[in-house]
Amino acid sequence: MSWRINKITLRGFKFFYGVKDILVEEQNLLVYGDNGSGKSSIYDAIFRLFQSRSLNANDAKAPLTPPNGELRNLYSAAADECGVAIEFTDSQANPPVAPKVYNLTNVALNTQGDGDTFIKNTISSSDFIDYKNLSSLSDFSAVSSVDMFGKFDEDIFPYAQFRRGYTNPDGSLSPYRLASEWWSHAKSLLAALPKYGGQRRYQFNRHTPEYLYFTNYLVDFCTELQFLCDELGQSATRILHNEFKIKDVEIIFDYDNEFKFNEPTAPHSHHRDHTLHPFKIRMIAKVLNDTLPGGGSLITNPKTFFNEAKLTCMGLALRLAVLHTKFSVGNFASILCVDDLLLSLDMSYRMPVIKYILKLATNYQVCILTHDRSLYTLTQTLIKQNEYDNWKCFSMYSPDPTKITKHRPEPNIVLDEGLLKKAETLISICDYPSAANCLRKFAEHQIKEIIPQNMWYYFDADGNLKNKMLHALWDQTFSEDFLNLYGFRKSDFPNIKIYLDRLMNPLSHDDRDVPIFREELEACIGELKKYQPIIDRKHILVRREDSDSTLFRLQLSHGGNSADITFKACEQWDYFDSPHGKMYKRVEVQTQTVIVTGDVHYQQKIKQPVHKLYSDICYRIKAGAAGVVLPSFDEAISFVATGQRLADI
Repeated sequence: MSWRINKITLRGFKFFYGVKDILVEEQNLLVYGDNGSGKSSIYDAIFRLFQSRSLNANDAKAPLTPPNGELRNLYSAAADECGVAIEFTDSQANPPVAPKVYNLTNVALNTQGDGDTFIKNTISSSDFIDYKNLSSLSDFSAVSSVDMFGKFDEDIFPYAQFRRGYTNPDGSLSPYRLASEWWSHAKSLLAALPKYGGQRRYQFNRHTPEYLYFTNYLVDFCTELQFLCDELGQSATRILHNEFKIKDVEIIFDYDNEFKFNEPTAPHSHHRDHTLHPFKIRMIAKVLNDTLPGGGSLITNPKTFFNEAKLTCMGLALRLAVLHTKFSVGNFASILCVDDLLLSLDMSYRMPVIKYILKLATNYQVCILTHDRSLYTLTQTLIKQNEYDNWKCFSMYSPDPTKITKHRPEPNIVLDEGLLKKAETLISICDYPSAANCLRKFAEHQIKEIIPQNMWYYFDADGNLKNKMLHALWDQTFSEDFLNLYGFRKSDFPNIKIYLDRLMNPLSHDDRDVPIFREELEACIGELKKYQPIIDRKHILVRREDSDSTLFRLQLSHGGNSADITFKACEQWDYFDSPHGKMYKRVEVQTQTVIVTGDVHYQQKIKQPVHKLYSDICYRIKAGAAGVVLPSFDEAISFVATGQRLADI
């Protein structure tokens, strides 16, 4: 089955006054929200409902209960209900199944049923990561040389699964696999251990079945915890290397061999300390690059060695490694919610992290929330580039501050259906200046989808990198540099020049003297739509961030002459389909290995355009012979990893 969240209902919860339904419709969510817009209220609502299962009913309801419940909307009356309801559905089920609705309010709570395996497994297989717990975990380095057990207890135990449930006193296997469930059981067993009477009433009775069971339980707990530490270290390292492209760091856990309990107070003493001593876990890092300072050595205090961005990525890799300990396929839902994770990361780190989180949507219903508009836009772009479906995008805006004194502030939630749809809506309500501004932004976006990223920018007189505006982007599209890069002609592109001059720029600067005609705006939309088929014909062979690790092979031979050359692209390499065949970008490439025979001579480590490499090798293979027909460009070049030829893509 494919259970997913269909609807979230908020009742007087935090920023949401009254009743508000957020229709998710089983899709993944991408939410942008200004500070104070209510964005984090959505994250907290899902988290609190899931958390309620592990709390007693009074503690779960207390933050929602008047008069002092901190999760209640400030404008709610004492009699108003406060809380959240989540509806799960499975639209793929055959035969159809009824929705499942769970409530957490000050008057209703139904997440705690002992026999309800759906909500139990859903909560166990889901995860929540926000900037607060990530910041706490990425600061492991400050205490890693001492002990991380407390951070494990707070940030990892509630989400990490052990390999099995613990063994009950009667020998049966418990269904509880969460590390937090094991630890809670250990604490409850400790509190219930029998003690002697009389003067020895403070001492544990070491001759009882309960004491023997508890000491054996600690051995099992230690074994599972050690395995979890090893698994998390290895998985986090794989994520760093393969997903985040940080290949020079390995994460390692050092830990105690056992839980120490009721130890002798002195060597050979019969007196015991009646204490369960903390199990120490220490996180260290190893620098794998011998050319770096500290290369090959163990870093026992990473905060003194790595910068903040790398520490954040290490903490995030560890947090995401927890997902690999979970089961995410079954008759339940699996939810991953992340809120403002990447505040301290620049673009070079953000890109691979977001790409990895988007990949997790294969097994999880992912909800990404952020107040960073550029991160929201980047994520939207990656969703579109990778042709991920089943995503719903919202923007949330803070209320007008001039109205707050007169009315209750309420969330302003806008379903993001794209700039073109927004422009069409604005035209329908006769807001022509705003529609023209939307079309300007849409035109910029469409052109950027076509031209290479390095052509989006320019350097000003002070040497600062600046974004090109629409006119400059338009001029770039018709520059010889771009046209020759693929072999385009100017006539291959729709002409929006008249709209740049007459509509978009003047209206964007609120020039009221220019006549505004609905027909012209609609004609502009018609012309801009002609760009989409061109964009749809663009295909990426290797993205810029993957270009250094992706090798291609050029193989040609004739007579006694042959060449086998591997190379990598120095930037993103893509092509456009056209009626005349594939138009490959004349990307600059760097040769890596060269194997030649016969009269072919070629230097290694040469940078040049890929088409020049191909034509140069063809010339050398033919050795002046006339009438020789060699394989075409895309028949001669293949991916090293798969052997797939470009012609077969």
